[in-house]
Amino acid sequence: MHQKCYLDRRRTAWISVKTRLTLRRSFPQHQVPLPEPRVPLYFPVMLLHLGRGPNAPSPSPISPQERAVMNPWIPTPPRALPKMENFFTRYTDSKAVFPSFPIVQHNCLGSWDVFLSLFHSFTMLPHPPLLVAIQDPPSRRSVLPTFPGFMSFAPPPPGRPRVAIYVSRTLNQHLSCSTVFHDSSEMLSVDVFSPEGLFGTPHLSLRVTSVYLLRTNRPPYCSITPELVFSFLAYPHLVLGDFNLHHPLADPCRSLSEWEFTISTRYFDAAFDVPFHLLNTPGVYTRFPFDTVSRPSVLDLAFANTALALQVSSWDSPLPSTGSDHVPCVITLKPPAIMLPPLLRIGPSSTWTR
Repeated sequence: MHQKCYLDRRRTAWISVKTRLTLRRSFPQHQVPLPEPRVPLYFPVMLLHLGRGPNAPSPSPISPQERAVMNPWIPTPPRALPKMENFFTRYTDSKAVFPSFPIVQHNCLGSWDVFLSLFHSFTMLPHPPLLVAIQDPPSRRSVLPTFPGFMSFAPPPPGRPRVAIYVSRTLNQHLSCSTVFHDSSEMLSVDVFSPEGLFGTPHLSLRVTSVYLLRTNRPPYCSITPELVFSFLAYPHLVLGDFNLHHPLADPCRSLSEWEFTISTRYFDAAFDVPFHLLNTPGVYTRFPFDTVSRPSVLDLAFANTALALQVSSWDSPLPSTGSDHVPCVITLKPPAIMLPPLLRIGPSSTWTR
């Protein structure tokens, strides 16, 4: 008798729980009153009620808090939905995720100390950089150093990486970032994609290219051709790096030889034909030699194509010396105008999350 009563009550309790789950799955958007289980599912309490006999009075109602303590598998009643007007107001009044878009470019001379000094100096900036383009980065067995909050990308082996781009994890959480490899190991690009558009324009992508030009003994006397560096793109494109070139537009006070002028003019003409615009402030030096004989020069250059030129806020070198003969350069773009995603409700008993 007791065994049959126990099985009947257990079956009734299971049907009750199954009914509750079915109602929740069928009507998640409504507050459906759910029936209370006829018997508690907690095993010792069930035996206690069974021992009182079939004619025993029904147990007293159990509060949701007590039910959760007795058996956490029984779902609690749904919470009240937040007011929709509060939800829409919170979404439309949200500001841009990034107040600005800083990009840092620097030649580390292959030194770990310069690398650490550069990344620790970011605390002096009003906003941390989202992209860091490094030329001649330090490496060990073709492995780049790491720094908290950044992901590193470099051209594939073989050989030691000559360029690297560090992407902020904050940027990667909100936007899609992918690498673009070229035919040269001294050149690397990163594409930043947003399905909602960037900078308040219909352009969905932004490409940032890090370049490290090395001198060679054969034409074109540089490791990368001008046509590969300055290629036409319909969306915003930023080219920056150590070009190892001297040109009157970047350094008007420097006396150039005919050979230096010929080499640099080929690259500047290719940039202006696309067209690209020089972002450097003329005459602001980016390299200070260690010796006292050589004069300072402008070797670190930044170019923006027409689709990006209007989105550039400033070009500056506000960071202190890192131990390298090059000065870190900071290119600040306008905020990408990315809105926070709307709140989503996963289930009736869950809270509003992103």
